[in-house]
Amino acid sequence: MADAQTRDLDLALFGATGFTGGLTAEYLARNAPDGLRWALVGRNLGKLEQVRPHLATIEPGLADLELVVADTSDAAALAWKNGIEPHAGHGLTYDNVIPVAAIPQLAELNIGHYLIGEAIFTGLETAVRRMRDLMDEARG
Repeated sequence: MADAQTRDLDLALFGATGFTGGLTAEYLARNAPDGLRWALVGRNLGKLEQVRPHLATIEPGLADLELVVADTSDAAALAWKNGIEPHAGHGLTYDNVIPVAAIPQLAELNIGHYLIGEAIFTGLETAVRRMRDLMDEARG
């Protein structure tokens, strides 16, 4: 992992075209410290290109904000390369956790909301055990 002096970015915001990511991007546009090196990262360049002009209305210097097209595994590798510890998890379920958990650069998977929902039907211990087994399967 790169240290702060050798990395290209300080922050890679994946998901800025969604609701929560859009709010995060706006917050950064208003409040990011001077000199923060950041980029918008997503799967669709056209959608990223729609976000950037909006951010430039908040902070004109963001008109040239870097855009990076990447899927989840590419984004995790980009973050890791830049010394950023990547985490993932929003929307993870039993059905989709294995390919995400298999991404070696991910430091943490946040799966609490889904597990609590499942625990209503199966009990917390059973829900956690099943998710843990799937994650362990993915990481081999």
